[in-house]
Amino acid sequence: MNLAALLAEAKNILTAAKAGNATAEQLARMSSLKGEIAEAKSREADLVAMEGIISGVKNADQDAPKHQVARAKSAGAHFVAEAGDQLARLKSGQVRDVAATEYKAAGDPLTTGSLRDDQVDREVERQTRVIPTVASRMGSGTLTGTGITYTAEEAKQGSVTSVAEGTKGSKVTYAFKQYRDGISKVQGMTDLTEEMLDDLEYISGEVNGLLADDVEIEEERQILDGDGVGSNLLGLSRRTGVLAVASTDKADNASAIHRAKTQVNIASNRDADTVAIHPTDFEALRLEKDNEGRWIAGGPFASALGAQVWGMDAIVTTAATLGKPLVGAFATAKVYRKGGVAVAASSENGDNFETGKVTLKASKRLALQVKQPSAFAIVTLSSAAPAA
Repeated sequence: MNLAALLAEAKNILTAAKAGNATAEQLARMSSLKGEIAEAKSREADLVAMEGIISGVKNADQDAPKHQVARAKSAGAHFVAEAGDQLARLKSGQVRDVAATEYKAAGDPLTTGSLRDDQVDREVERQTRVIPTVASRMGSGTLTGTGITYTAEEAKQGSVTSVAEGTKGSKVTYAFKQYRDGISKVQGMTDLTEEMLDDLEYISGEVNGLLADDVEIEEERQILDGDGVGSNLLGLSRRTGVLAVASTDKADNASAIHRAKTQVNIASNRDADTVAIHPTDFEALRLEKDNEGRWIAGGPFASALGAQVWGMDAIVTTAATLGKPLVGAFATAKVYRKGGVAVAASSENGDNFETGKVTLKASKRLALQVKQPSAFAIVTLSSAAPAA
């Protein structure tokens, strides 16, 4: 959903809430809606930044004044006449690149407009992309330092009970522990030829978008299952205190997911509203049949409002570990970001100058805060056949 649609939805909910007519579903939607609006704003800002990068690479040589010169007798004379002052700056180290316009000798045909004679289909055939949605179910924050330090509640001792008047009450001991999560950086690079930038701007824009998409997908993998080694995030499924539920056989898989939902509710007093699940595992649940060959989750033409499992929203993503769905109250965790997607371009990478290429780099910096690991449960599915 785009930013305009999200803002319109938020406005309708706010109007209903002020009038006292908001439904329970609308009030529950407000929490996830804030994160989705923040994500949409960040995405729009990233697209604007990407367009600026591409435009800047194309027009970098326009920063220096151009000289009006008479037609030169040779390519060398043309280069010296047009770029002579830049050569002095190159020698002193003030600039790293010098370029002159194309030399045309007398009698050479002149070209106008595009250098292409072929008609170009500007619709690029893109591979299917997974749209990251895990972060939109979580809280979001802005990071200004090198990490985030926070306090989380540990298991309490004792409980509150009723007592007779004048008698001693029960004692409850609350335990707290401080945690710190540092910044992780997700980054990818790709090369474009100078011709792609010069003659096929639409391809450079598409590649820029695809590169940013791949960074988003890797971010989703890190959030769900980063191992915390080196520069990796420590993902949700790797946190100490996350619950574990195992299925006994294939027929028990759906029941195991519900048991995880129940255990999250008991352990954290939070309602598990989301399950992140691999497409293969979700397909197995959707195609399951009873003893009479009827679809348990409804047939191919059954209507449904989005993908759900036991009333929980299903985030069907290849970033989830196959055979290990993650059930949880995702809003209890928060993704802190330090800026958005940063895109940079350079001709000074490897042999770019010799091969006429420009390297694009996209990166994001983020930290993951998980105050209640017990609000999540990993389900280990089984492929074993039920006992006879």
